Amino acid sequence: MMKLMEGASGRKGKGAAERQQVVQGRIFACAFCRGTGILLRSKGIRCPVCRGGGHVEVDPPAILCAYCGGRGESKPGTNITCIVCLGKGVVSIKEPHIECRQCRGIGVEANSKLPCLACRGKGVRSGAST
Repeated sequence: MMKLMEGASGRKGKGAAERQQVVQGRIFACAFCRGTGILLRSKGIRCPVCRGGGHVEVDPPAILCAYCGGRGESKPGTNITCIVCLGKGVVSIKEPHIECRQCRGIGVEANSKLPCLACRGKGVRSGAST
């Protein structure tokens, strides 16, 4: 099982290249419960994302979710899953990929808190499309 990279807990301070780096593997630690299988800030409630297993499966290739910064939460400190990665913290992509020009790789629409419509919040688009 592969763990998510250290420091993948937020968008701030991350360069575009680091955010868009392809992570190897198929199985990752669940970002929503941080691999524990139990919801944070709860009294033993099983994680709805990994169903208590502590890990999630994503079809490779994958990158950290640009919209939530790999946290799996829609907002820090909440028990609401990210609408882009569904709480997994990573999203599948198609190779080759390029940074989304509309959101500049952050996955968020300008002047909004909604996911970018061009890349669907992933921060990258297929290299074949313009």
